[in-house]
Amino acid sequence: WLSVVSGYRPLALDHPSHAEQGSLAGDRRSESVVLDKSYTTWLLSSVHHAYGTEINDLLLSALSKTLNEWSGVDGTTIGLEGHGRSYVSRDMDTSRTVGWFTNVYPL
Repeated sequence: WLSVVSGYRPLALDHPSHAEQGSLAGDRRSESVVLDKSYTTWLLSSVHHAYGTEINDLLLSALSKTLNEWSGVDGTTIGLEGHGRSYVSRDMDTSRTVGWFTNVYPL
């Protein structure tokens, strides 16, 4: 993980003139893509089996590829947040523990 994090570079700003103040709310935009039901079902139930992965792996790969193409940088580090409540071992029962065990994995 240290080697992944050491290669972290923030994404470039779309508007270099805002370098001192950061991005402005007025500069943002959104893109929407709507998939029909059959295509969505295919993506969720079949496509990831070809690579022995899960759908989240494909979605993160698509995000990384998009960011790489947009930024012109080969390789993007994404902080993937986890809730920390995943199964660890039979000996560890967190069912009566209050709190959130947030962690961030570099990807």
